[in-house]
Amino acid sequence: MEVLAHTRIVLWEGGSLWVVDATPQAGRARQSTDSHAHHALQIVIGLGGRFRLSTDEASVEHTAVAVAADTPHRFEAEGRIAL
Repeated sequence: MEVLAHTRIVLWEGGSLWVVDATPQAGRARQSTDSHAHHALQIVIGLGGRFRLSTDEASVEHTAVAVAADTPHRFEAEGRIAL
């Protein structure tokens, strides 16, 4: 099985924190998800890494972004980020 990212997850009642290191292997592109939605509000913060968040209406690359609950989105990451 190929390792795509290293992740640490902290869970508590009502929330979670995911710190992901999605540094690509040599010759590989950014890691990405399929389009999806979830009931939770999602906040993404770059920790020296880069990411792109795309919805049907827009695509943004920034150091931090929030995604409203139940909003379909696709996520591409490179480097370390927190969700």
